[in-house]
Amino acid sequence: MTPVSLLLLPGLDGTGRLFDPFLRILPERFTPLVVSYPVDVAMSYDETVDFVFRHIPRDTRYVVLGESYSGPVALGLAARYPSIVQAVVLCSTFI
Repeated sequence: MTPVSLLLLPGLDGTGRLFDPFLRILPERFTPLVVSYPVDVAMSYDETVDFVFRHIPRDTRYVVLGESYSGPVALGLAARYPSIVQAVVLCSTFI
């Protein structure tokens, strides 16, 4: 099976720790990357999209999972950078 790069964007807590149980059962086919947001800086959605883009390798395509707060971030990433976003999964999000 072809490996899948899975970019996990956290909800309101911004840490990505809530993905831990999911990561423990994630099949080996998936290569996860969790991007945590800074806790000491307030960012707009556009600034958060920029932050994520700066913190990921750009030599691969991602399935992006946007949870809660990050649903709009995932869609913004896909709209701005379609060459690196293969698919978007929205999970309990504001969008």
